Amino acid sequence: MSNTLSSNKGLGTTDAIGFRQFVADKDTFTTTTGSGDTMAPVMITDPNANNMPSYNQMVLRLDIVKPDKFIGVKTIDLVAGTDAAIAGSNGFMKSTAPKTVTYLNAPTGVSISPTADLTLSYDSVYKNFDSQMQIGHYYGDITKLTGISAGAKSRLASVYAIGNGTAQEDMDYVKALSQYNIEQGVNDGIVKYKGDATYATGLHLPVGNWTTTNKPKAMPQPITGTSAFDVNFVASKLTGNLDFGAVKQIGISADISGNTFKGTSPNTNQVQVSGGFYGEDAKFLGGIYQEDKGEGGLGTVDGTGTTFQGTFGAQKQ
Repeated sequence: MSNTLSSNKGLGTTDAIGFRQFVADKDTFTTTTGSGDTMAPVMITDPNANNMPSYNQMVLRLDIVKPDKFIGVKTIDLVAGTDAAIAGSNGFMKSTAPKTVTYLNAPTGVSISPTADLTLSYDSVYKNFDSQMQIGHYYGDITKLTGISAGAKSRLASVYAIGNGTAQEDMDYVKALSQYNIEQGVNDGIVKYKGDATYATGLHLPVGNWTTTNKPKAMPQPITGTSAFDVNFVASKLTGNLDFGAVKQIGISADISGNTFKGTSPNTNQVQVSGGFYGEDAKFLGGIYQEDKGEGGLGTVDGTGTTFQGTFGAQKQ
């Protein structure tokens, strides 16, 4: 998953946007370095961590992005029985009403109002692939509902891909099969995948004096498109393209390790990607991507740092 937070300068906030890093299921931290805006978690892998417990829920790790503001973790709902299909989206679902989660006594760093109760109101967009994989978004604004400087404080924009990771013996099998096809002249060993993709913008909280009645324009719903990949299991390489028509074309390039992959865009070197293979014999691949103009997509005002993110999911052809 990738959690991006944006805020405007105000009482207890600064002009900032960033996602810190991509977070895997077993990633967590117990110590930090620095202080204030420079505070950063010292990441570790913990077999007892469970950031992605199911397709229905996600652990909201805002503490990894801002450990000085969001203490502790929250479990949020991704799926509800009232969710509805998005027309023309090839199977994506969307929440029909915002869900909420509250952080009580969040530190502000401001002596006049040292803590605040913050409420995240969020929507979710997602798609399932044969009960083997789910890709999706959850996004919304974080608001201080009462007291001094009440109003929208930050914007959350998150992407994720979860599923039943392909077993290593299956990964070994598809690699051996590709090598056999090359040696026998059957084909070049490239395995093709085709599927879907999403693209989201509006990640920055718009500049403004936002109050509980004067609210910022909401982040737009992610748009959907198509994805196509060439996977070279022998060379442990993946390349592909995410097609959103006239809106955006995004090249994907990644190195495969085990049943996962990661890399950066081959063209701009500013798009970070992470994902994996899911299901028997790597039937599916899925992942997330995020613009990364600097470490963690760090920026200040709209147009800097990370300005777009998305997901992709595809099936072996």
